[in-house]
Amino acid sequence: MIRNLEGSQNLELSIEKQENYLPNENLAFEITKRLAFPRLIGSDGEKKAIFIVKDEFRKIGLEPISEKFQTSFANWVIIRLLFLILGTGLIASSIMFFYYPFITSLISILYIFICLYLSKLSGVIGTFGKTYITENIIGKLNSKLANANVVLMAHWDSKGQKFSGSVRIITMIISLFGVIVISTLYLIFGVLYLLGFYNSLINYGLFIGTICVISISFINVLNKITNCSPGAIDNAASVASLLTLARYFHYTNNIKNLNLYFVATGSEELNLAGASSFIKKHKLEFEEIPTYFINFDLIGGSEKLLMINSYGFPKKTTSLFLYNLFKMESKKLNIPFKAMYLPFGAWCDLMPILNEGFDGCWIASEGTFSLAHTTNDSIYNVSKKGLKNGIDLTIEVIKKIDRIYQNFIK
Repeated sequence: MIRNLEGSQNLELSIEKQENYLPNENLAFEITKRLAFPRLIGSDGEKKAIFIVKDEFRKIGLEPISEKFQTSFANWVIIRLLFLILGTGLIASSIMFFYYPFITSLISILYIFICLYLSKLSGVIGTFGKTYITENIIGKLNSKLANANVVLMAHWDSKGQKFSGSVRIITMIISLFGVIVISTLYLIFGVLYLLGFYNSLINYGLFIGTICVISISFINVLNKITNCSPGAIDNAASVASLLTLARYFHYTNNIKNLNLYFVATGSEELNLAGASSFIKKHKLEFEEIPTYFINFDLIGGSEKLLMINSYGFPKKTTSLFLYNLFKMESKKLNIPFKAMYLPFGAWCDLMPILNEGFDGCWIASEGTFSLAHTTNDSIYNVSKKGLKNGIDLTIEVIKKIDRIYQNFIK
């Protein structure tokens, strides 16, 4: 009888312990709450966030690996400066069109090429001026067979700006493509002017159009970086999801063919320097076997999940393999899921990874871009259902990849 009672008590303790480590949106929510405070690089919040992430890894039973790197605010200084130069230069050339249309046409060609180049930018533009030392925080679970790697990423830093992420995206898209359209029109009508066609109404119409586009583009000049956003959805909820997944896979130990990396990156908000540093350091290691990256950014909003599966201009696509897996598993779990194209104006840690030729995807929640970088990005806007859907879907995708690589021959 005593043995049975002890066995029953041990079973109850085992079940209780297991429940603590199962995928749990309540746990993810509590970690999100713990991280939901301003944590811009160089602030006191940065140090506090690093401590919390390491502490949560240790609670799981994973000793966090710290990889330090150098970063700076150079990217956003350059971006704001570029919009200022492009705007003032285009206004000057539009005035010049009244007197020297041929010169404006030549300048317009330059503007078109500059904008096409800017539309392809992703990653670190430069690290100079005042620099900071920060870090990536990594947990790793090695598998028995190690037939492939899956790297889960989410950035722990935050930033505030005068305008929300959605406003920034919209204004950058209008600015970039507006300048291309206006410059193309100046080029066309400049050539027509040389052929003898002239209409003053067209000149004034182009000038008004230029002023409208540049007025919108100057919003980006005013969009200074601050440390005012709690960053709950961008990106504390994603880090919490990452840690919850690490806890689940560490406890269940049910992945036999995949090495799992859980990477909390720093300095995503400044220049994607954390992801750039991480992939440069581990590139040769990841090239030895198939490696897949799943980046969480803006998780925890509505229950509907997004995969940004294409971005930039011309359009670049992310991993078709991962997209099909997420789409298939979302149908099985009855989780709302859709693909999204992001032309320009937002960047994430996935981009330096894709630039190095690896397979990867970006998972987000619908309706979160308008909160990013604002004071409204607080814990009160985090949805437990959104957290649960992101965690549950990712678990099933990773299990599916594990089954795919079960009989993999190196």
